[in-house]
Amino acid sequence: GEFNEELRWDLDGIYSPEYYSQRAMDIIRSHDKSVDKPFFIYLPYQSTHNPHQVSQHYIDRYASHFRYEDEQVFAGMVSAMDEGIGNITAAIRDSGLNEDTVLIFA
Repeated sequence: GEFNEELRWDLDGIYSPEYYSQRAMDIIRSHDKSVDKPFFIYLPYQSTHNPHQVSQHYIDRYASHFRYEDEQVFAGMVSAMDEGIGNITAAIRDSGLNEDTVLIFA
């Protein structure tokens, strides 16, 4: 694919799970379903693994729920991943591909 050959230095400051989710949704939405040609997306989120980092708006969601910042960060990381998966499944459904899609979460 177009992003397999070089490093993307222009993405500095973008939280990678948000970028990866958006990229997957773009691929799904641009798929021509009138052509009977399957596609495969492998999306290994690194969320909940080191380094424990997340966009501030995810941390802010948990400021009143967790006492320690590391707990807020971890909860935010899980939320970012959950939001991304939800957005991807919505893109699959909205594109009319849900009847012919296998989604594996492991």
